[in-house]
Amino acid sequence: MLDVGDTAAGDPSPAKSQAQLRLKWTHLAPLRWLRQLLAAKGSNAPGETAISGPSVEYQRRNAKAKAAHDAKYRALKRGSIGAEKFTLDEIFERDNQTCYLCGKAVTRRDATMDHVIPITKGGPHTRANVKLAHRGCNARKSDRILPD
Repeated sequence: MLDVGDTAAGDPSPAKSQAQLRLKWTHLAPLRWLRQLLAAKGSNAPGETAISGPSVEYQRRNAKAKAAHDAKYRALKRGSIGAEKFTLDEIFERDNQTCYLCGKAVTRRDATMDHVIPITKGGPHTRANVKLAHRGCNARKSDRILPD
């Protein structure tokens, strides 16, 4: 056990000795992990590996699934009637990499999903209501409903 509250001379003051804090090693484990993480972050020596938590690797592997889940959750939170889970890659392939607003080819980097009837106007987050659009085209359209 570790006693916290001793002065530099080794003498506990009367006020601190009454309210000494006793920490078990389990309380210090997160601090030890943080020190190791900070030490490994700056080292680029050969043979040394950086410490990474499982959550970082999980997020990297499941980024698209998480984005689909978040989009569905946001739609339901904003009052969408219905919501489905789907990814931008699905819409990208379905719409043959073509922007439905300007008709030009869309690169994967510039691709966004556009809700034909915006969620803010009561549209659902479903495959039928989502089409592929350039980032700029989608921004210009904003939350308007275009006439057919």
